[in-house]
Amino acid sequence: MGVVAVSAPNSEPMVDNPDREWLRDLLNQVNSVEPEMYKALDDAASKMGSGSVWTSPPGAPGDTFMHDVQGRQQRLHRIMGDLAGEVQAALNKEPLQMPMSQATALRRE
Repeated sequence: MGVVAVSAPNSEPMVDNPDREWLRDLLNQVNSVEPEMYKALDDAASKMGSGSVWTSPPGAPGDTFMHDVQGRQQRLHRIMGDLAGEVQAALNKEPLQMPMSQATALRRE
């Protein structure tokens, strides 16, 4: 645990919030995989869109699969674009410190 402070006389000691540490670690992980994840479907979508991999008439399996891959690529781009911001927002909402008993209970979960 980090710095221990007492919020008021006769009250429980305040300690660093373990959720903030967990969210900081999560944000670091998201930031480290974001570039790779963001482009994970780019190659497949590009090849499917070129018509050189699997071609078929509109509405046939190849056409449907191409649109599915392209839709998933766009969705992945949206999700990866939003993920770090969402984790950062959650981190910003967490208090820096909390009562020791609450921090201990969080560590048990």
